[in-house]
Amino acid sequence: MIVTNGETLKNKISHDLFTVKKITDSEKVMLEDQNGSFDNREKRSHPRFAVDLPLEYQETGDSCLRGGIVIDVSEEGLLMETVRDIPVGAELNVTVLFPKGSELANFKAVARIVRKKPYWKEDSKGNRYWEGYQYGLEFNQILEENRWKVDLLLGWTI
Repeated sequence: MIVTNGETLKNKISHDLFTVKKITDSEKVMLEDQNGSFDNREKRSHPRFAVDLPLEYQETGDSCLRGGIVIDVSEEGLLMETVRDIPVGAELNVTVLFPKGSELANFKAVARIVRKKPYWKEDSKGNRYWEGYQYGLEFNQILEENRWKVDLLLGWTI
């Protein structure tokens, strides 16, 4: 564990800037299978941890940087929300952005979209105020210098 000014980096970041928590069985999102039926059984081999971090991504072969939000992360990938419609199978260069002052630098990875679903948010009256997509991304390539940042995030459950 990294220590700064007598505090562990884990405590400094998780309490001051953002929190990470393990997603419980009751919080898992039901996924629609190819036949249109719902199946809420966990299909992942690694647990997911809820986060709320900005993300920049760039589709392979595209020069435009776009933004999204990381909703959860695991050893194998992450779930992101964005307004852009991207096909399943697309490869993305992603950069997860940590808050300024967090003492943890951003991390970069190459990931492939393995799941996609339309997604929206509603206010308390049922009015949609955001529409976009949720994408399940699987890490294809992540440098060892960035892998420890993912491992650190996964160790910050509350």
